[in-house]
Amino acid sequence: MKKNSRARQDWRTFISEVETCSSSQVLKINQEISSAYEITAFVSSLEKRGITPLFIFENVKGSSIPVVTNLLGSRTRVAIALGVPNERLHSEYSRRVSTPIPVRKVKKSAAHFRILEGSQIDISEFPVLTHFKDDPAPYITAGLMVAKDPDTGVTTMGYHRLMVKDKNRFGISFHSRKRMWDYARRCEERGQNLPVTCTMGVHPLLSMASIGVFPNHIDKFEIAGGLFGESLEVIEGINSPNLVPVHAEIVMEGEVLAGVREPEGPFGEFTDYSAHRSTQHVFVAHTLYHRQNPLFQSIAGGLSAEHCLLMAIPKETDLLQALSRTVPGVKAVNIPLSGCGLFHAYISIKKTAEGQGKQAILTALGLDHCLKLVVVVDEDVDVYNETEVLWAVSTRFQADRDLLRVEGTMGVILDPSASEQGVTARLGMDATKPLNEQATRLQVPEEAKSFAVRLSEEILEQVKKRS
Repeated sequence: MKKNSRARQDWRTFISEVETCSSSQVLKINQEISSAYEITAFVSSLEKRGITPLFIFENVKGSSIPVVTNLLGSRTRVAIALGVPNERLHSEYSRRVSTPIPVRKVKKSAAHFRILEGSQIDISEFPVLTHFKDDPAPYITAGLMVAKDPDTGVTTMGYHRLMVKDKNRFGISFHSRKRMWDYARRCEERGQNLPVTCTMGVHPLLSMASIGVFPNHIDKFEIAGGLFGESLEVIEGINSPNLVPVHAEIVMEGEVLAGVREPEGPFGEFTDYSAHRSTQHVFVAHTLYHRQNPLFQSIAGGLSAEHCLLMAIPKETDLLQALSRTVPGVKAVNIPLSGCGLFHAYISIKKTAEGQGKQAILTALGLDHCLKLVVVVDEDVDVYNETEVLWAVSTRFQADRDLLRVEGTMGVILDPSASEQGVTARLGMDATKPLNEQATRLQVPEEAKSFAVRLSEEILEQVKKRS
């Protein structure tokens, strides 16, 4: 029983599960490809054609280590990680994160296959990707950083870009200004380095736990346990006070240096811009260990489905929870790729009282400082279909009565349109129709719809046979 439990927390097991569910969800590339630009260019070109599988690049130029990317490039794969259908993704995520489970310590890890310390470490042994033309160096994008609150010992984890500076020295940015930034700030005030552990190649549920926003006293490893429905299995760090997920593929233990700042960036961020803004912190690794025949994980760079979905899904869940407390008829929330998985939210409601659309806007903007645009539509509009959302704006919205604008609020530093301090303006659009609206949407009888579906399937099958 315990053996199967441990296997469930292994990202290699997850990759096998995805392949079992649908072979089209995993694409293995045998052709030689460079870690400099080519992998990012290839993944991006296929995504623009609507092709977003989990990629395994088995023949990376100059390296014997495969690269795995786009692990969470589709909602289907997030649902597979949770073991539920797509339509239950939000409700299941919400249910599980509400019941954190303490960790369980074990003594052995496959990651202890090879242990390097000090001058033995050389990150160039791994196929770290250079993503974009303006990037000054290769960047680790799937480094899940783990640290403990210097006062309470509560564990946090989050993704922070790592710019390769030397064999074991990296630039790191805490521009999200959340827990890790605060931990580093408090350590620095005491003249102390912050012990930080970089874990790569972890199960997607760890990634989902890291992105969610929870009260500061909640341990994110315990949130991960809630998502797994069992204790997250961890090991003690070799030379670090931080615990490590037992199935991590590659681990670097080290410190963020107090009082040290060095140039970091620019880096091709989720905004589809090269971001120059950075806190310019420095991370130095003193211990590195990994599994036998390791796989190197990279999160698809720039404005990618993986990068944006990783941020969007926990935020959608948070919004659904908050909105359900103030707007009884909330139906669905989508944070679309067009808003970089962060800045825009489309909300559908079953409107039962005038003013509910604006109430939903105020609730959403008050919950999440990242949101710049909130559009509220009626339940007959599919928020996952941007054309329908914009149709509602064009036919149910008037700027003189349905627009809300808020100026001078906290925003996102990486937003190129915000100030250097991240100050932004925010917009809400109530695209719900009045309750006494006389106009009705065009419809056809249900019998005609059923006939059309059957006929379409028959014709498509005929076309498929001819081709």
